Amino acid sequence: MAALALVACGVAFGVVAIDQRDDAEAAPTDGTAVAAAATDVGATNLPPKAIGQVRVPEPGYIGAQAAGGEVDLFAEATDTTPMWSLPNPTHEGMPLSFTVIDRVGARLQVRLPIRPNGSTAWIDASQVVTYVVPNDIVIDLSDRMLRAKHGDEVLLSAPVAVGSPSTPTPEGEFYVDISLADPGGSYGSWMLSVAGFSNVLTNFGGGIGQIAIHGWSDESVIGQAVSNGCIRMPNGVIERLAPLAPVGTPVTIRA
Repeated sequence: MAALALVACGVAFGVVAIDQRDDAEAAPTDGTAVAAAATDVGATNLPPKAIGQVRVPEPGYIGAQAAGGEVDLFAEATDTTPMWSLPNPTHEGMPLSFTVIDRVGARLQVRLPIRPNGSTAWIDASQVVTYVVPNDIVIDLSDRMLRAKHGDEVLLSAPVAVGSPSTPTPEGEFYVDISLADPGGSYGSWMLSVAGFSNVLTNFGGGIGQIAIHGWSDESVIGQAVSNGCIRMPNGVIERLAPLAPVGTPVTIRA
């Protein structure tokens, strides 16, 4: 936990920047995040499935966005003293967002947009607005395919470019933490920032190697292992994906 705390302090002081995703040249930081429909979880009448005490539509997931200037992070659901806090908005000027994986009483367990990959913490439900996220994304590195799914239904399936052997795309459970149209640089027409980090590039371009799913103009690379860890898609395809994957959408990357 001590190592995690040190990394979190780095994030709070603005170590990660949007322009450090993969091969980017200089993506702007003043874009507008694409917001999911803000349906309060407690008010939903959709059929629930069990994730702790969180009501979740079947199929579906829960996203959360900070409601105030910061969100306190707790190691356990019952802790009274936070480990630290994350600022809202982020240093990128974007809303601080999470995906919810459990709930105990008034505390939500969430995935965090920090190193190391797989980091989670508990937060007070009162510090965030929760909403329904309908779909999830699964990326298979072996066949270099991305699938957006609603339950068992595949809504979109497309080949992608993935990390090269020397800079592989990290495996794990992540989520979309920023969504930007026309981000500039080499990101193509859309960027879905993923709350996951390269296991190799810890200092890429001055940042700490956060990955993204983003557009790419040279479609000849699609289906190949050539990136610095990001997932590249043709611009026309990511424009179809973006409405299916609002902030908070779970992203599974597997071998």
